[in-house]
Amino acid sequence: MKEREDMQQERDSETHRARLAESRFAALKDKTNKLQAEVRRLQESLEEKRLHRLESSESIIQDARSRIESVRKSQVGVTAMAQEDELAKVLESLVNDSETLKRDNAELQRLLTESREDLHALQEEVDEQRANTPPSPRPAVNPSYTRHFSSSSLSPIKVKDLPVFGFSRRNPGSDNVMCINIGPPPSPARSKRMWRTATISEHEKTKGHKPLLLLARSRGVQTDPWPERLTPLSLPSYLPSPSDPQSESSSYPESVSSHVSMLLERVVALLNRMAQADALTLTNRLKRQHLRGADVGHLSRSTVSNILSEITGLRTQFRFLLEDDKVMATFLRKDLRVLFKIFKDTFTELGQLRLTLNDVILDPSSATKISELALNPSKGEAEVSERGRENAAHGGPSWMAPISKLFSQPGRGEAIAPPMSRSTSGRASSRP
Repeated sequence: MKEREDMQQERDSETHRARLAESRFAALKDKTNKLQAEVRRLQESLEEKRLHRLESSESIIQDARSRIESVRKSQVGVTAMAQEDELAKVLESLVNDSETLKRDNAELQRLLTESREDLHALQEEVDEQRANTPPSPRPAVNPSYTRHFSSSSLSPIKVKDLPVFGFSRRNPGSDNVMCINIGPPPSPARSKRMWRTATISEHEKTKGHKPLLLLARSRGVQTDPWPERLTPLSLPSYLPSPSDPQSESSSYPESVSSHVSMLLERVVALLNRMAQADALTLTNRLKRQHLRGADVGHLSRSTVSNILSEITGLRTQFRFLLEDDKVMATFLRKDLRVLFKIFKDTFTELGQLRLTLNDVILDPSSATKISELALNPSKGEAEVSERGRENAAHGGPSWMAPISKLFSQPGRGEAIAPPMSRSTSGRASSRP
């Protein structure tokens, strides 16, 4: 009956966990849809900014050329020619930097396209892996349902080849738009071309445009970001983090170990009490309490009976480990039930051995009768039932029975009852 209740309890807990898993899956699906919508919005915003920068760069080039022509027509003389040459060099460098900016913009666009393809492939592989992953056979482990990515599942695309997305905002005085950096972490080297384009940023600030990063192409795209603009992340933002709020609490191993430690301490304490229930220890205890001549056998049986009742109550005391779904444990509830049963059976056998040994030590002449009762269980059961009928006829044993034995005559002492009324027919064949 108890096993059927345990199975019913396990089935209810599994059903509850399945419902929790479905609710978490729905929440994660909604979160994924929101993130995808945000990514699409950012992509559209980035495309608009790119087109705006292209138009502004074209207008800057046309303005520079028109200024060169106007200066050539308005100024004459040697001084004018020197100034014209110097101005032409400056404007020529500006035009070259603008052309470089165009090429870098095209390269950035290509890199963005590749990153989108890689992200799409990653999402497909993750969905396939999640669909092919079998359910965990350990129901006691609290499922956090956070996806852990292995290097084998991401075989076409390595983590070191993935682009790094970083988000930051402009200063309060500029446009409140987000700037996205796509690329590996920046290299420490600064290129000369970056320093030259630093003169362009002052001119672009007056027109409200943000500077574009210059890209130096190697195995990956090395990006030297502007200071105080972008903060690239160390890992892609779509990889799961172990510090997810829905993850398991970091303190649950300590709580589980504390419960197991409490259980082991109780068992060790009961085992020590069983070891101290021998005839010599009980006799010394009665001597210290000045109770010489008391019934040591009765004290031994009552002590062992109390120990067995406490070992049986361990399951009730630690029942919350078997019933509470909120308690996280690293072991199966079925194993815990088996452990409680082992404790009970072990202490029952120890109690029987202790009572038998104490009876033989206190009354060596009873060894023959104990041996006969062990080899003939039916005789022991008949004697126990007959004694029960006698007790019922006399109104039951009185609470003064252990003390009255002290004043009874030696020849009228009652027969020693077997220590345990359990069947030992399986042991009869081993005795010669």
